[in-house]
Amino acid sequence: MKLLLNICLVTALLSVVACEDIPKETQTVKRYYDVDSLISGAIQKTLQNKDSVQINKIVKIDGEEEQKNFYLTQEGLENEMRLFSIMDINNPALAFAYDSEESDSELNYYLKANENQTGIISLSVTKKENAQVLEALFSENNQIYYTSRRLKLGVGNGTIQSFEMTGKQKMVFKDTIYYSMKGIITN
Repeated sequence: MKLLLNICLVTALLSVVACEDIPKETQTVKRYYDVDSLISGAIQKTLQNKDSVQINKIVKIDGEEEQKNFYLTQEGLENEMRLFSIMDINNPALAFAYDSEESDSELNYYLKANENQTGIISLSVTKKENAQVLEALFSENNQIYYTSRRLKLGVGNGTIQSFEMTGKQKMVFKDTIYYSMKGIITN
């Protein structure tokens, strides 16, 4: 009798366990525009069938300008684009931090007024035919420094066409530094 009771108990327990859903691999749902996927796909397509790409880059710091042409491999282009990955606002902590406006050709995200005004303040995605332009305003303010910068990334036919950054940084007891950087992929 005890044996029969134990067998029934084990069978009932196994039936309950077997009916539970086995969790599937979790997929991250992107609440906002997927900047990271755009950048990684554009890097792959930009370098498609190439070992490197040529870039014309202009950097200006406090009025002093330097211009260079150079080639970047995939690793170099990924490093160059890493700066623009801060435009991706798909972070669980920011899930409800932005308001959005959308039209046929433009998608805009604005940090809500009650949110901490640090990080990406706004993100704009403009779409025209086979081109997309992403623009973001980044700001950070603490006891040691204040910085703000505007980032712009141009993608056409799935490839990176240009990228820009302009901004300023003010440190305690130091002058404000103004800077800009513009890169154009020329091949």
